[in-house]
Amino acid sequence: MQVEITAGGKALQTTAGMNLYRVLAEAGLLDAPCGGLGRCGKCRVRVIVNPPAPLPHETELLSAPDLAAGWRLACLHRVEAGLYIELPLHGSAAVVHTFLGDIDTFTPDAAQGYGLAVDIGTTTLAACLVDLRNGAQLAGSSCLNSQKSFGQDVVSRIYHAQNTSGGTLELQAAVVEDLKAMLTEACATTGLNPGQIAMASVAANPTMIHLLAGVNPAPLAHAPYTLVCRGPLHLPARALELPMADKAVVYCLPAVAANLGGDVVGGMLAAGMDKQGPTRMFIDFGTNGEIVLSQGDKLYSCSMAMGPALEGMNIKCGMRAAAGAIDDVSIEGETISYTTIGGGAPRGLAGSGLLAAVSALRSAGLLDASGRLQPIKPVCERQTQRCLVIDEMEDIILTQGDIRQVQLAKGAIRSGVETLLARTGCVPESVEEVLVAGGFGAHLSEQSLIETGLLPRQFAGKIRYLGNAALAGARLCLLSSAMRQRAERLAGEITYIELAMGSDYQQRFMTAMSFD
Repeated sequence: MQVEITAGGKALQTTAGMNLYRVLAEAGLLDAPCGGLGRCGKCRVRVIVNPPAPLPHETELLSAPDLAAGWRLACLHRVEAGLYIELPLHGSAAVVHTFLGDIDTFTPDAAQGYGLAVDIGTTTLAACLVDLRNGAQLAGSSCLNSQKSFGQDVVSRIYHAQNTSGGTLELQAAVVEDLKAMLTEACATTGLNPGQIAMASVAANPTMIHLLAGVNPAPLAHAPYTLVCRGPLHLPARALELPMADKAVVYCLPAVAANLGGDVVGGMLAAGMDKQGPTRMFIDFGTNGEIVLSQGDKLYSCSMAMGPALEGMNIKCGMRAAAGAIDDVSIEGETISYTTIGGGAPRGLAGSGLLAAVSALRSAGLLDASGRLQPIKPVCERQTQRCLVIDEMEDIILTQGDIRQVQLAKGAIRSGVETLLARTGCVPESVEEVLVAGGFGAHLSEQSLIETGLLPRQFAGKIRYLGNAALAGARLCLLSSAMRQRAERLAGEITYIELAMGSDYQQRFMTAMSFD
């Protein structure tokens, strides 16, 4: 039986019995951090006519007024009859900061035709169309990763690939469609024919590369955490059904380990981290954080699960860094001020705003070292939980639970920094430069990073933002065979340190969760 759903101004046809979240996600109307597994409570929809009775799990994740108004979690319900649904404000593509200045001078191969450099992030894809003759950037494009409907993090996507028949191919198809869309957009902007695209160069984490290649990434998720796709990949564009030149190849930068991929290698390449110089630390903030320490002629690296809190996920009013996201918060007495990306009305709290709010609470003496909100205005009580009301009219709040998520992310990255320094015999004072990479990292102010304790105070005044260094590295590899060889050599020279192998990391993690 065919059933019609009206949502977001669209009429969707589906088969009775289909999961509501899956129908909406595949139409590009909804996504959730957990991929529809009923954990995060982010797939809220309002069933306007005859809402189904709320399920026990919904009473835990949604307020009584919301339930009474017909709000439900789409992932917990199947489509049994026609529905008319209201969706929450649907986020636009995340703001992407691209770092395209070549830190390292090089000589392009002067090949004929055009190429596409791509950064496949877990959340966002970014690409630039390049003239292979001279290296000029002709167009840029970005989009949200369509795999998000299967989960916001790599663990959720690996779970889908491993436990769903055809799951790996579903995830591959999703990212290939994103690549097609960006390629088509870039060509439309420049008037080029996709058949003129002779090569693509991709920087991505190991899970994204495995899925792009159509390889089940399950071995990445459990001990001994092995890479199936080792070294650089050369994938025929035709095999991926990408509309490029007949013999076009998609080159994927090599990974270092199961949790350290070609995106980090590309960023390090762009930053010249393989050249001897001062002691430097390269940090890529994200759901999975990566750190590389350059010390003399040695490179040491580690990675840690930070969780998606700093990207606005698993936060009561969290959202990505998109238009309307609060990106800065200050507190003066009982007055709370904020700014939003784009300067418009607030829609939620971005990761930068989240850190700024926590930093402001600490500075105002409203948050103790353990992370507990103090019962002093403007902190108030809501549903037996203390919170900071950032915008009363839009009901944007920061809860005690949100602060706990920040503490988990803080504990992960700070203990990672300290453990890597300790195991390499280095001290924070000896680090002369801290390179913060990633479009997301570009939103995090030095003050917030230092005041919240994500990074040691000894790093103050040493932080430099690279933006999307992974995309810059992919572009270098697109233009130069020498750069591809250098990236491959770089990946082989990095010593990866497994943090979980030592008790020192766990102890540092617990200590680092404090806001001392």
